[in-house]
Amino acid sequence: MRTVSIVVSLLMAGQALAEDPKYSGRVQIRGVVDLGDDETMGHLLLPRARFAASAKDAFDRGVAYKFQIDFGKGNASLKDFYVDIPLFQREGVRLRAGQAKMPFSRQQLTSSSRFALVDRAFTDKLSGAGRDVGVYLHNNFMKSPRVEWALGLFNGAGANTVPSSAAPKVVARLGYNHGGIKGYSEGDLKGGGLRFAVAASMMHIPGPAGDRHGPDSDLKAQVDFIVKAWGLSASGGVFYDDGTTEATQSYHLQLSKRVGDWLPALRYADGISGTDKSEFRGGVTRFLKGNKYKYQASYGLIDGDEHQALAQLQLAF
Repeated sequence: MRTVSIVVSLLMAGQALAEDPKYSGRVQIRGVVDLGDDETMGHLLLPRARFAASAKDAFDRGVAYKFQIDFGKGNASLKDFYVDIPLFQREGVRLRAGQAKMPFSRQQLTSSSRFALVDRAFTDKLSGAGRDVGVYLHNNFMKSPRVEWALGLFNGAGANTVPSSAAPKVVARLGYNHGGIKGYSEGDLKGGGLRFAVAASMMHIPGPAGDRHGPDSDLKAQVDFIVKAWGLSASGGVFYDDGTTEATQSYHLQLSKRVGDWLPALRYADGISGTDKSEFRGGVTRFLKGNKYKYQASYGLIDGDEHQALAQLQLAF
């Protein structure tokens, strides 16, 4: 009941802040089958069941905000709660404050509703990307302007966490976009000529290693890209982590081609050094109403000897 009352209160606040707030949500119903040498295990789950309220022009001053809560996996957790304020409208500079995704890797910044395969590659967890509480300046980079950039300061403790000690994390991202590409949506759903996006980013926790908390290393960096043309799409990233004991490097590469309402895709991810993880996965998406209503299935070979089949239905509004 407490969670419900909080949601209702926030929705009422959103209605007061903006004349026309936008409400959205999605649920993903997933089947997982792990195929081993000795036994086969399968189960169903709801990895994501989310509801969000947002606005782009609160107070009629260009102030944006977003609130998003997730009920997936049987737990209620806050995902996003931030305000986004225009500072220098002519230059397109904005200030975002609150809990949100850090501006680091493309595959993490891309919404899970817009994947060509069921979920992200394992390199996402290795990269240290995700949500945190902080503030950052940006130029509305998620809209893929010609030059995108973001620079921020975060707690470094992760989402919904109060840090036990001060170890702020600096995150920076700089990229270039060509041809009007939508750089944070996988697959080339609309077709058209050559479009591409490339970006580099870094995370850094100042101070000696002994002052760090959690699994984060002192320095993480990555380069990512996405290319789209005539229904074809290729994307990938290379990640570096200086680690607590040794440096690790990893990468992933993904290809897809839209054929009518179908989107077959392939992905390979591997550890270059410091990790023996690997993944080869192939799958297909059947669009029933774009990314709002779709079915996905994939089959993967993990670490060379583990087999996994995934199937997922997504409903969004």
